[in-house]
Amino acid sequence: MKHRTINETRQVASVLPLKTLRTMHCSERLERWADLLERHPDALHPLHGTELGSSARRAALRGDHSPLALAFADPILRTHGLVGDSYGDAHRFFGITHATLHEIVCYCHYVTMSIPPDVACVRVRRAVGRARRIERLAKVFGSGGMRAAMLLSRFFV
Repeated sequence: MKHRTINETRQVASVLPLKTLRTMHCSERLERWADLLERHPDALHPLHGTELGSSARRAALRGDHSPLALAFADPILRTHGLVGDSYGDAHRFFGITHATLHEIVCYCHYVTMSIPPDVACVRVRRAVGRARRIERLAKVFGSGGMRAAMLLSRFFV
């Protein structure tokens, strides 16, 4: 990778300031991930032992060709703040519970040692539905509602 200044980059690409990006809500981030899974042709690799060990060990778990690696490979999710393909990165970015993330990526929820992308997609879409319900409820509370939605999603999505 060659280092370039912003001015050099402007010569070959459109450079937009970050403030022009609209913040994606939890449901939109999850929907994007579900779309990626839906279009992915090959089986994915599960993570092992997401329910075991310390929270630091769990946060560091990652794997090549996992559903989390697929999400991290997406430039749109990275632009909106996904900083890595570890379990902890996904937990923080998608704003979902450990139980939900565990159900999506852990080997113990699949019959085989691989994850069919369509099955993972269904599980992510269930989380999308829960996130949307929380976001609709949060709109009732006005401007402070989206902050409340982010907090509620950590417990209920």
